[in-house]
Amino acid sequence: MLAANMINKWVEVVREYYFKTHDNIFPDEPKLWGENCTPS
Repeated sequence: MLAANMINKWVEVVREYYFKTHDNIFPDEPKLWGENCTPS
């Protein structure tokens, strides 16, 4: 059970990092991460 919780936490961390990186690399595309952005 603990392992599953750790994996879920890592997935969230990686997703957040990827979204922020995407926003920096592709500033002209719609933001994946941001305050104006609602998670789909």
